Amino acid sequence: MSGCSKGCTLTAVVLARSGASAGRDLGATLRLTGVLQRSAGSWRPVPVDLAVGGGWHQEPTLATATSTVRATTGTVDWRFAVGGEASAVLLRSTLAWPLHVAPGRNVFEDPARPSLSNFTGPPLPVSVEPSVRVVPQQGRTATLVDLDAARQALPRFEEFAEQQVWLSGRAPADAAARLQAAGLQVVQTRTTAARRALLDRTAPALGLELFAYAGVLAALLAAAATAVALYLSGRRRAFEMAAMLAVGVPRRSLLAATVAEQLLVLGTALALGVVGGLAAATLVLPAVPELPDPGPPDLHYAPHVGGLVLFLLVLAAVVLTTAVGAAVGLLRQARPAVLREAAP
Repeated sequence: MSGCSKGCTLTAVVLARSGASAGRDLGATLRLTGVLQRSAGSWRPVPVDLAVGGGWHQEPTLATATSTVRATTGTVDWRFAVGGEASAVLLRSTLAWPLHVAPGRNVFEDPARPSLSNFTGPPLPVSVEPSVRVVPQQGRTATLVDLDAARQALPRFEEFAEQQVWLSGRAPADAAARLQAAGLQVVQTRTTAARRALLDRTAPALGLELFAYAGVLAALLAAAATAVALYLSGRRRAFEMAAMLAVGVPRRSLLAATVAEQLLVLGTALALGVVGGLAAATLVLPAVPELPDPGPPDLHYAPHVGGLVLFLLVLAAVVLTTAVGAAVGLLRQARPAVLREAAP
């Protein structure tokens, strides 16, 4: 080899066909023991580490091909056979081969012989790692692979690839301008906040928000209905309390008993309502289309603990306020003059 005065990287050994071998099967055994450089009319050895563990493999071809490679210290033995018009190419790389990929769901047509499309070339054999459920921005049918390995295995990768730059929240405000200044063409900019805002304006999201408001109004309506029912039954209860006050029962004891009575009634209804509501939400929500398209991410329907606790605390405060208010109102009606009237 020549032209390496400033340094070279050995990436492949190519055995090109001559006119006599065109269209014929080509097979041979080759032993590579070193690399020489032509310089100043003489050949000089180039230091190359031939024993790259797992780093030698034959390039896939559209034609029928077989290959075995064994690399030892200072020697590479390559036995190959290719058919048709294909040339024999032995690639050298420290990257793993076959390619290690983490596929999504149903990516491979033949799971027993997994391979990826090689654009205009033959399918590329791969080694399957644990699968992935979803890849951000790409969905459930995407595959994770090392970028350097993909570029090494697919020479035309850059022609077909669409590059994305992901930025964290700590990225500078002029990150897009810096990318353009570096020579990249920014076609589109997407943010998590914009995506969230878009999803928040969809019909399912607005429906859930409406359900939340309806739940709050239903709780207030139930509390108001309870207060009205207590008020309507107040005359009879006031007569009973006035009688107990007349025989010496302390007013504080009557207040505590009345509050406990209301809490027992309202608390039981609250507990049954909360448990029933959570059970109904668990069964119904998975059947509600949360997103306009059935794509990722996977949705979690478990209740939000913080929001649920806050709602229960507010609801408990409403129930307690209703019970105390109803008890105080009944005691105010329990005047001695009530006993002069006929019993309700």
